[in-house]
Amino acid sequence: MNKEQFDSLFYKHPLGGPSQHPDELWNLIKWLETNYPVIETIIEIGVFKGGTTRFWNALISSTGLYVGIDLNDRGLVPSVQEKYSLDDRMKFIIGDSTDKQVLLSCSDELDGRKADILFIDGNHRPEYFTADYRNYEAMVKAGGLIIFHDLADVNIGRFYNELKLSTEYDNVEFWGQKEPCGIGVLIKK
Repeated sequence: MNKEQFDSLFYKHPLGGPSQHPDELWNLIKWLETNYPVIETIIEIGVFKGGTTRFWNALISSTGLYVGIDLNDRGLVPSVQEKYSLDDRMKFIIGDSTDKQVLLSCSDELDGRKADILFIDGNHRPEYFTADYRNYEAMVKAGGLIIFHDLADVNIGRFYNELKLSTEYDNVEFWGQKEPCGIGVLIKK
């Protein structure tokens, strides 16, 4: 993806850009393209208005699978679903990511696949992002990535920092220059 394509996906959308810092997302995308040139399966927790969904759609392979999970408390997910209604790779689950039925639905969509990427950017309350990690981590393959957004949030940052000290993961982080949010990547061994 070149900068022009990135800028088009980031800035030119009727629902607005992703809830990400552009420098951080750009650096993550370039790192992914270099280190993970074939991405088959992505789970995204926190679809909101589909900002990062556009990037995941551009990155997954033609035989790939994207599963987006969102409570839809702001009512925007149906618009995102409609945008991808003709793309069989794109699946959406509306519901609480910590709900047992939502977990089962995600597992059903994966149908035996393990995710290359788990992107956690849903509810920022500790009981949610910790549950999202614990509930979905097993769905990520060895060598796969667990990506947290908003490391600048003290609770998310603390949780991520504890995880990155584990011998189970390598890690890399992306921070913007102005008003950084922080993206943390755990590489599952």
